[in-house]
Amino acid sequence: AACLVGGYQAFVDLRFANPHLWPHMGRAAGTLGDANTFGMIAAFWGPAVVVLARTWPAPWSTVVGVGGVALAMTGVLTSGSRTALIAISIGFAAIAFEGVMAWRRADSLSRPSIKRLAPVMAGVLVLAVVVLLVARGSSITSVVGRGSLGYIPGFGDIPLRESARELLWDRFGYGPAAILMLQEHPVAGAGVGAFHTLVHDFANAASGKDIVPDNAQSWYRHYLAELGLLGSVPWLAYNASKRGITLD
Repeated sequence: AACLVGGYQAFVDLRFANPHLWPHMGRAAGTLGDANTFGMIAAFWGPAVVVLARTWPAPWSTVVGVGGVALAMTGVLTSGSRTALIAISIGFAAIAFEGVMAWRRADSLSRPSIKRLAPVMAGVLVLAVVVLLVARGSSITSVVGRGSLGYIPGFGDIPLRESARELLWDRFGYGPAAILMLQEHPVAGAGVGAFHTLVHDFANAASGKDIVPDNAQSWYRHYLAELGLLGSVPWLAYNASKRGITLD
């Protein structure tokens, strides 16, 4: 349902049920009000729907698999979430690897059942290309439009290690800004709600990047920067207790 709404936002009315700055950024948020959350949920459902489709009889296995993946790819691309693109790629790679291993383990009698996955995966590849091309021509800023492919090995000149660091740690200047903020205010932090106000100056000092106000691209890092080590004790203790860990 979220992917259907996201598709409507991207191709019909970007302001429909799309709050905050997402329309201004050219990103669809589906029914979730947050484009990043929307993209990640769509990314998780992409591989899941392929696995679920295998339990359906033909031809519904192909219809459900291809249709579900088309929706998931639409959600990922229209959300503009770079992390979601990586997540869905890893998921599909894992499914492909498991399919190859299952084929090698199976005997000649059980291999025809594995063949049912082949049309699903073929349809997935075709629809992925189609959705990608359509999304590039829409009014939204897709993952491709945000310049993400330049940070993915094979699509740009950036080495793998630098790509991983930029996407997973630096996050285009927000990561170093949060770390510098914590270094300068280690005990009490920069103050509740102060990150958005200070991030431009701290990012410029930490990495020389000129960025717009946003969160630290990691809520743990964001809380540490705003609350400091002392102010973070309650939420760290709460998270630990939910995982059965006691802070003695």
